[in-house]
Amino acid sequence: MATTTRGRYRVQLFVAAYLAIQLALPLRGLVRDKLATRGNFSWNMYADAYTCSVAYTVHEANGQIRNVDYDAQFRGEVFSTKILHRDALPSFHRWLCRELAAGDELRGLVSCKLNDGPWIDLVRPAADLCSPAPPGDA
Repeated sequence: MATTTRGRYRVQLFVAAYLAIQLALPLRGLVRDKLATRGNFSWNMYADAYTCSVAYTVHEANGQIRNVDYDAQFRGEVFSTKILHRDALPSFHRWLCRELAAGDELRGLVSCKLNDGPWIDLVRPAADLCSPAPPGDA
């Protein structure tokens, strides 16, 4: 069966649109703040070195303080690092808070740096992460 010129034009247009989308989607990750969102789509996910330091503690109502094993909450390091961005941390904190007893507080230090840049706190240090954050806070 012979292909018509019109049919070939549609296929070429489809292929061009598909390739344009495949090239445009990863560009978001280059322009978005890596600390705010993962931005690790496709080929640019390894373009930057993203390093984090994480420590969580539970301050119990009776005054005791216990450490939370952050890495034990995940299957592996790859999964634990996916959460360390401002867009994903609030849902992780809500999940941790649901596991606490009434009156307990969750506090954390989550600091990350991009490449050789400065360390930046992703959560409010010494704040109860189970209470609503005031507007404009990290």
